[in-house]
Amino acid sequence: WKRYQQVWGQFYNAADKIGFAHGYGTLREQASQASHCTNIGRVHRRMIHPLFERWFGIQVAESDEYSHPRKPEELVCLTEKARGELRPKSLTEVMSAIGLERIDAARRRLAGKADAERRQLLRDDWSRLLGPVTPVAPPVIKRTSLDDQPVAGAKVERLVLEAEPGIWVPVVVLSPVKATGRALAVVGVAQAGKAGFVQQRGPELLTLVQHGAIVVLPDLRGTGESRTGSSRGRDSGATNLSVRVQLFGETLLGQRLRDLRSVLVYLRERRDVDPQRIALWGDSFAPPNPADTDFQIPHGVDGWPQESEPLGGLLALLGALFEDEIRAVYVAGGLNEYHAVLTHFAVLIPHDGSVPGALTAGDLCDLAGSLTPKPVCLEALVDHLNRTVSAAEMLRAYAPAVQAYAATPQALSLEETRSSSAVADCAESRRAL
Repeated sequence: WKRYQQVWGQFYNAADKIGFAHGYGTLREQASQASHCTNIGRVHRRMIHPLFERWFGIQVAESDEYSHPRKPEELVCLTEKARGELRPKSLTEVMSAIGLERIDAARRRLAGKADAERRQLLRDDWSRLLGPVTPVAPPVIKRTSLDDQPVAGAKVERLVLEAEPGIWVPVVVLSPVKATGRALAVVGVAQAGKAGFVQQRGPELLTLVQHGAIVVLPDLRGTGESRTGSSRGRDSGATNLSVRVQLFGETLLGQRLRDLRSVLVYLRERRDVDPQRIALWGDSFAPPNPADTDFQIPHGVDGWPQESEPLGGLLALLGALFEDEIRAVYVAGGLNEYHAVLTHFAVLIPHDGSVPGALTAGDLCDLAGSLTPKPVCLEALVDHLNRTVSAAEMLRAYAPAVQAYAATPQALSLEETRSSSAVADCAESRRAL
């Protein structure tokens, strides 16, 4: 209002040509306590009538207004009879059907292809969807330091990689104190970054190190200490960044995949890492919603259900798709499937976890199935509403992956609950590594 007064009143000398009307109360209050903004009500019109009289000569008193509220049932256009005749579909039904059509088309395109050809087709598809996923240049080590004392038997190395100009990726490397030769490396990725792993999975990290593995924890762009604020909601800085990236034809997921691949380039050059024995560990530390959660809660109010954090699982699967040398994949708390997101009005995945057109490349089960015969262990997956998926639902959703692993069924593990020591407890993965 002050800006309007300056522009029209001072610049154009037309202060008498502007006016205002306002309501009262807040959007969160009941109708009896606030005027809300769904219509121009009586309280607003009291301020509009004098302005219209002054500007246009329209003289209307409050007593002249027509007011005859109608009952809700009188305003219904789609009667039960009309509903029965027209059989309308909800938006989620329409979107779900389109999604299934695209998934089926993708699977027909992949059907009958050899493993290598199927992987290449999926690489092409996901490259188109994600945007550039190949590192633009070898990573540059900008900073490195080694802690003076080991922590619980693990050496702690801290470094910063410049994945591409202006993009710095902080990394923590945990390695055995008495390492001999080149060792297995396990790269942990999650939205919460290295701090989340240390706080939530500390004992499991030490278990891996005690078994002789090197644990690598990077903070890819926008994760961990490089995140933009702590909120992940629709009006957060993280969502704003993801939207802006998509406006320029890329995705934040694709950019993070580039960062991850840069970290892998760096690891293969280390003398203590066996470049043929690198595993990816994708995790989520977001607690799942209870099965009886009420999802009919407006945005921005207390009690909004917990969103999932599928980033770690997505990056682990995509990293293994694009990097042939990855030996095994472990995912905990990842998203069960993309398609189900279209079947419900509540969207409980963060914006940067979505990929426009993802179902044109199939679904996540097709991504996992393309990794055969690499060991893949998927545990405690969550659905589109961030609820833990049952074993039966996992088997249904991952039927294409199970079929793809028919020759090596022991290499694919689907578990409803999370194991106690992550990668070390995935027996087949451990044997392969």
